[in-house]
Amino acid sequence: MVPVVFVIRTETAEPEAIMSDAIIAACRSVLADFKVPRGVYFVEEFPLAELGKISKKDLRELADSFEA
Repeated sequence: MVPVVFVIRTETAEPEAIMSDAIIAACRSVLADFKVPRGVYFVEEFPLAELGKISKKDLRELADSFEA
């Protein structure tokens, strides 16, 4: 399994390319190499499960769709 990051942008945020590079650089400075995300995906909102928690299953499927 490859680590990835899902991000919800605000209206005042930097462009996606700049944010993506900054997120990867920040992770690289504090995480072991195998933990550094290999992709940054921007979404409008996180998918929620029935109890209002973030649905990890749906995030995995979403990551697969971005990689395809």
